[in-house]
Amino acid sequence: MLHIETRGTWREMGRQIGEQFRRWFPPVLEHFAPYLRSDFESVRPAVRRIGRMLEKNAPDLLEETRGVAEGAGFEPEVMLGLRFFNEIRGFGADGCSGVFVADAPEGPLLARTCDIEPDISFEIQLCRVSRPNEGPGTVTVTYLPLTGGMGVNEHGLAVTGSSAPIRPRKTTVGLPVALINHRLLGRCRNVPEARRLLSSVKARCKPVLELVADAAGKSMLVEMAAGRPIVILPRDKQQTWQACSNICFSGRLPCQGQPHYLYNAYARYGRIVHHLQEGLVERSVAGMKRLLKDVAQPGPICPKGASPLETAYAFVVETHARAMHLCAGNPNEGTYRRISL
Repeated sequence: MLHIETRGTWREMGRQIGEQFRRWFPPVLEHFAPYLRSDFESVRPAVRRIGRMLEKNAPDLLEETRGVAEGAGFEPEVMLGLRFFNEIRGFGADGCSGVFVADAPEGPLLARTCDIEPDISFEIQLCRVSRPNEGPGTVTVTYLPLTGGMGVNEHGLAVTGSSAPIRPRKTTVGLPVALINHRLLGRCRNVPEARRLLSSVKARCKPVLELVADAAGKSMLVEMAAGRPIVILPRDKQQTWQACSNICFSGRLPCQGQPHYLYNAYARYGRIVHHLQEGLVERSVAGMKRLLKDVAQPGPICPKGASPLETAYAFVVETHARAMHLCAGNPNEGTYRRISL
């Protein structure tokens, strides 16, 4: 896993990323988006649409992308296409599990496993501490070239998520999930503010489920897919926890998924729910780390060979402390590092 702390203007922070990971960008491009080199003209209109979208909705990200291009030695439009490649040509489904507990002694906690294909994707997971001159500091984790990540901001708002087997619709209206997450962590201090932001936008993104939580103990589950209305599911008032894997909960969005994929998702979600409902796991940082071991892949619930996906990292966010406990790799094998804002 890659690590960096950036600070300064958005352009300066982008340049720091480009310079530090300069050697990684060519192989990442060849793996995920070789058409940006071999056939850029075919995607130039899509890249320019993304540029116009950023000018209107997130000029800070456009400035950061220009800085990344400068640091990595790329043409700005090629770097813009790489940072949003999953909006141009699609992105494979992954696994991932998320869990929130409001009543831990350390304060509200949000935890996640990231389950993806075990290829170059493992090597380019990037943990980034951002300290912009304008806007809140954040700790996030994502793929090296991408923009929006999962994590926590200095106000204690935290976001995590997973892929969802929702049937998207073709649309040119709305914002990519990376941009939505960037706005959530960059503009919101708590769940009510996040809910207002989500209620004001449309999504144009790969299908996802996201858990959003804050330091006051509020949480909500969000279902998003291109061309579909964003669905917001508040936590049941009788529960002090909320969880997600790769299952849609609202019944409002049409789902699809191969049997083995859904079996895997239900196995992980069932383990989380059973342990939380029955009090079989301590609601603490240590308890969440044990639960993440259970649902990591491979692990006790999803043995080796049960899925083509493997756990690239796991984290537990302390919203009160504005800190992330991060394990690079499968938590059944690795150790956690605490990163604080």
